[in-house]
Amino acid sequence: MDASLYTQIIKDLCQCVGIDRWDEVVHNAHILVDGKIVGLIHDESDIHHNELYVYIELDPVGQVCPEEIYRRMLAENLRRHETLRGYWGVHPDVGSAVYCIRLEWTHQLECRELAEFLCNQVQAAARLFEVLKECRFPQLPFTSFRKAKNEINRTDMEGD
Repeated sequence: MDASLYTQIIKDLCQCVGIDRWDEVVHNAHILVDGKIVGLIHDESDIHHNELYVYIELDPVGQVCPEEIYRRMLAENLRRHETLRGYWGVHPDVGSAVYCIRLEWTHQLECRELAEFLCNQVQAAARLFEVLKECRFPQLPFTSFRKAKNEINRTDMEGD
């Protein structure tokens, strides 16, 4: 995304939601939405694609059962959600959960629509992450890759 287009998008978004210091948002590439830090990143070197990368920083994964939470986050990346359009990851520096969205920018998208989209994504991701953090969450159909592989192989053999 061209730097001038990115700057204009951020400026319009900030003016739309009442943030006076849009230049700081452009410089820091972060905005606060519903108490969550949201990264608004662009690839200035790729002028052929107008993509805005949105990174919603959520809570730390926690100490209680992090491996289980990571597994659940990965499993959620395979599901389709009506309200969520991205995928789960982990912040490389602070270890918190991050919900990532690649947004193809079209000029038909108004700043108000972008603001609503960001707010909806933040709220939906935060709600789902609270569910994923519950260690009493029911087990997914396969408890290991070995069991999943065995089930896939068994199904393949039955089909032959």
